[in-house]
Amino acid sequence: MALTNYRGFYLAVAVVTATAGMAVVIFLSNRKRRAKNSDHRKVPFLEVFRSQEILVIEDGEQSKPILARLISDTEEQKVLGMDCEWTTCDHSQKANPVALLQLATPKGLCVLFRLCKIRGHQELQGLGKLLNDRRKDTYFYSYVGLKV
Repeated sequence: MALTNYRGFYLAVAVVTATAGMAVVIFLSNRKRRAKNSDHRKVPFLEVFRSQEILVIEDGEQSKPILARLISDTEEQKVLGMDCEWTTCDHSQKANPVALLQLATPKGLCVLFRLCKIRGHQELQGLGKLLNDRRKDTYFYSYVGLKV
């Protein structure tokens, strides 16, 4: 008699499990179908990059109007992406000074400062002020692997 009670229990568990499994399969297939038909797939890949602008700065005089533009491009969203490049000496593994500083704004402006080409610290005062501004309402810097 006890065996028949267990059969009903096992049958109920099997039905519930099968129903849950089918619900998951239907949910996932509908989700995949909706993703295929969504509008974001209709935008050509390179269309995203049309509004991007890359500028290379090799002397301090070039940097003044560009720094003003960096500041104006970050008025709404005070975010600057930052990356640095430098070389190391093979023998000592000591890092040389930063050779290239890259700053990017949310509006698509990317500026490459070739610091190894810019002579004199006076020419970079505006850049120093921008990067050293420590007020709360100023910039959020986004970077990976830099020690600041």
